[in-house]
Amino acid sequence: MDPIAAARYGMMVAAKRFEGAADRIAGTDGASATDDTQAVTDMVQAKHQYVAQVQTLKVADEMWRALIDLQAGSHARP
Repeated sequence: MDPIAAARYGMMVAAKRFEGAADRIAGTDGASATDDTQAVTDMVQAKHQYVAQVQTLKVADEMWRALIDLQAGSHARP
């Protein structure tokens, strides 16, 4: 499984969820506080989902760098 592809997909899903919630808030006239509350909750959850995917990318980057460093070190030795 490719963690970078999975993180990219997760970020895309989170962004769409956030945008959908923002559109719901922008489209209401304030008549339904429950709908607005749910939309804000969705936005917060989408933000956390996005941050989690960014962390996945950071870990994948660290793993790739470690692998490259290991390979570079093994090629440097006679």
